[in-house]
Amino acid sequence: MISRFQLPDIAHDDFKATIATTKQAIKTLKENNDIDSLAQAYTHLANTHYHLGNYQKAQLYWKKGNKFIHSKTAPSILSYSYHTIGIILKAKNKFRLAQQAFINGIKACPENPHPELFIHLSSTQFELHQFDKGRANLEKAQQVTNASPELDELAAHYFIQEGKYKQAKQKLQSALKSFKKIFDENNPNVIRVHSSLDQLKSGGEHELRIQITTGSLFYSFKEYINIFIALYKQTVDMFGSIKAITKHPTTDQYLHDYQFFSFTKCCKSFNAFSALINKGTPEDAMVLLYAIYRNYLTMAYLNKNPKQVLPIFKTPNNKPVALIDLVKLSPYPEDKIIHKFLDTYLSDFAYSNFTTSEYYRSVDETYYQYSAKNILLQATEIGLYLQLLIIKEISKLISNDKWKNLVAKFIREATPLLVARIEVTHKEDNKLMAAMKKRLAYTN
Repeated sequence: MISRFQLPDIAHDDFKATIATTKQAIKTLKENNDIDSLAQAYTHLANTHYHLGNYQKAQLYWKKGNKFIHSKTAPSILSYSYHTIGIILKAKNKFRLAQQAFINGIKACPENPHPELFIHLSSTQFELHQFDKGRANLEKAQQVTNASPELDELAAHYFIQEGKYKQAKQKLQSALKSFKKIFDENNPNVIRVHSSLDQLKSGGEHELRIQITTGSLFYSFKEYINIFIALYKQTVDMFGSIKAITKHPTTDQYLHDYQFFSFTKCCKSFNAFSALINKGTPEDAMVLLYAIYRNYLTMAYLNKNPKQVLPIFKTPNNKPVALIDLVKLSPYPEDKIIHKFLDTYLSDFAYSNFTTSEYYRSVDETYYQYSAKNILLQATEIGLYLQLLIIKEISKLISNDKWKNLVAKFIREATPLLVARIEVTHKEDNKLMAAMKKRLAYTN
């Protein structure tokens, strides 16, 4: 990258010296009011902290550098800035945001993009299960950059995902050979690639494919859960007016009010659900999901039978429809199959069912404990699944095309991730797997 500020070399381990040199340069650049070089220097400082694993500091310095970016900033500096925030976000498992940063980095300097942008973009799209896009960017990376162990390992992952294990083995062997020239046997890169090769050699191809393609789903699920929470809030703000307060309300107005009441309730519950996940208490998060699940069934039932909303308003003490009846009356036949799983699984956490006591016992089975067991992935999987079903129900009352297109976009992004997990979680129950996948189908 051409600039008045010459980047210190960080290809070696002397990162502390690099930080000191860059900070000293920043002082001089401030005195000279060299805006472009300040942007680059702060970004380089962010990059250095990224290599040290200090991701919070890295993001802080990137923000400082970004303040000096302006409309006439050199394309190479702008591309470098996007590349840096991209790798930081990727390291923090914020894959969707990282993907956009890498795309912006390529667009900023289309004639001479940083080669690593294509590698990082491809690996991020692999995590997001955008395999076709990722494979295309992998091929671009192979065209514009020199061979590297990182590139070989990434290519191996795509071959494994495609079931081409012979080609994957060749790429992993090449990556291992290159890594060993750089690192000793105890380096995490060497150990990781060695382990993948051992699994391929011992007939563990299927397990390796699952491990590689679903390993980071928890972080992607969390990211999309937060996106949909924001979308739920926006939906309530935009369309959640109360309509059944006229002298002669219609059935449609009653339905609108009740559905938005249920949807708003779900919005608050998902907000609490996210907080419990962040605190590492998935068991309690499951309790909330049980209540949210009933809300979904009620919304689906009323959308199919809108006149049934009238007794709710006219006779407030009217008993709610029983859960099993909501399932039987659901407009979706698949719900009857899915209910057997969701009701059993979620109710076990909602009540003191002793079958869940394993989640409250120590590993050696000698005492009870309140620290979380590793079911965070299951909780976020079901949470995101219900979010998608519920927003589809409220969309039946909304005619705003811009909103519908936005919802459709996020559903299309999140669905492949859920499908990948469902295929692993329910591989022993083809009927349940097919039902859950069918309910995720979306038409705008």
